[in-house]
Amino acid sequence: MTAAANTLNRSVQLSGRPSVTASRLGRSVLTGARNDPREVVADSRARYFGAELGERSLIPAGRAQLGEIRFQEWLNQPVAHR
Repeated sequence: MTAAANTLNRSVQLSGRPSVTASRLGRSVLTGARNDPREVVADSRARYFGAELGERSLIPAGRAQLGEIRFQEWLNQPVAHR
């Protein structure tokens, strides 16, 4: 577990499979987990903390520690287990 390890003054890249877009994650949260009917609209020119990002900007470069649980599985867990 990275969170419990000695990570002081280190950066750790975490990733999972498969890679998905932020808009797809948003749709999963709203429609699948929250039963929210609002539409998620992707905006390729939207800013992230002031920066305009490319399609792969938030995907770890090089080696990353891969997670063992998929986002949808994590999202479907009861809140007490997160």
